[in-house]
Amino acid sequence: MGAINKPLPDFCRDETAAIERQFHHLLRTVPASGRVVVNGLEESLTRVLHQGCWSETRSFGAAVSDFSAVGEPNDFDVLLHGNTVAHVRWNLGGVHNQLNALAAIAAAEHVGVSPEKAAATSPPMPSPRSAATSTIVRGPVGRPCSAARKVDSILRSRTPR
Repeated sequence: MGAINKPLPDFCRDETAAIERQFHHLLRTVPASGRVVVNGLEESLTRVLHQGCWSETRSFGAAVSDFSAVGEPNDFDVLLHGNTVAHVRWNLGGVHNQLNALAAIAAAEHVGVSPEKAAATSPPMPSPRSAATSTIVRGPVGRPCSAARKVDSILRSRTPR
């Protein structure tokens, strides 16, 4: 679980508890032999877990989490209980991508893949610009469709040259 987004208006404050209750109902569907991988940076998820969890849990993200990272989002060490167990180097930036990697590594460990192997198999991802220019969506007559041209033009305008 990554995050529970709170309703925006103040008059929906009671809805947050209802959303957390629904997440708890979802948690109850995970078998005892399963693993719940939780973002340790999210207080709302901590409240959900305190309602009861019958599965193994692993947290990621926070310094006190089971899995944490040291380094930049595109080049970082993976720590398990404070000990370095793997290294990730890829072309992705952003803390959200780093957190996604930690969550995937925690999930992979549950099914027998070592953190080192999980990190090593992280594919180098192409930049959005190269992905957009190498992937063309075709319309019904085989020509690039207008949506693909629009996405490509937006990406080209946002990508520094």
